[in-house]
Amino acid sequence: MTNFFLRIYDFLAKRRWLAVSLAVVLSALFAFLASRVRYEEDIAKFLPNGGDHRKSQEVYQQFAAQSRIVVVFSPAAGDSLDTEAAEEAMQRFGEIRVQLMGDIQLE
Repeated sequence: MTNFFLRIYDFLAKRRWLAVSLAVVLSALFAFLASRVRYEEDIAKFLPNGGDHRKSQEVYQQFAAQSRIVVVFSPAAGDSLDTEAAEEAMQRFGEIRVQLMGDIQLE
């Protein structure tokens, strides 16, 4: 693998005009591709679709403001829901949130 890159270097070192031309063309190509990137600000489009996730989508749609954060607690794939463990995890999450952020009003 090292020899491959050394051969490319040797080839381009002998042909400076080709190296500069290649750098200019690649820079123009990457600049063009970067200009076509579009950002999607609606995170609802990133949420999974399907029956299992319908409730999460409904909750997010109820919180239409973008300044809100929704935390969904669910079991790992293939595991059954242990309600006591889930409640304990939510309580612990709430305690840590209060420690880090203070007592911010939750809705």
